[in-house]
Amino acid sequence: MIAYQIQALREKIGLNQTRFAQKIGKTQSVVSRLEDTEYGRVTVQTLLDIACSLDVALIVKFISYPDLLRQTSDMSVRALQPETIYETLSKPSPQIEGASAKARALLMPEQNVARNAAFASRNDNIPLLRLGSQNADVGQRKMQLAL
Repeated sequence: MIAYQIQALREKIGLNQTRFAQKIGKTQSVVSRLEDTEYGRVTVQTLLDIACSLDVALIVKFISYPDLLRQTSDMSVRALQPETIYETLSKPSPQIEGASAKARALLMPEQNVARNAAFASRNDNIPLLRLGSQNADVGQRKMQLAL
């Protein structure tokens, strides 16, 4: 599924493998391997690099088989192309409106880089929401959360 989604993300932004590789800081041969469904050595760090470069979230977790079947029931190209954080923030969203004040603050990347870093340093027991390159100053904590 990851290989299909990487290709769908690349196609969403209209880039060939070479340009996509430049955008994510990899080589074209790496992108080719990542899009190969037989390649099984994708690292979480590479996925984080892609997510940050494309301003999308990444969630890595163990789930039950019934959940896997539900989450993979639609494998269309459109279903494999998540919105960027900016696309999400550009429209009303009950998920964002219902979020706590701390979560909403973290969802405003261009306004809250310093606040995010301070929040992360005070709350080491919670994952940090990192939104693309806007939060590059946050440091080594690179957990991506879905909205």
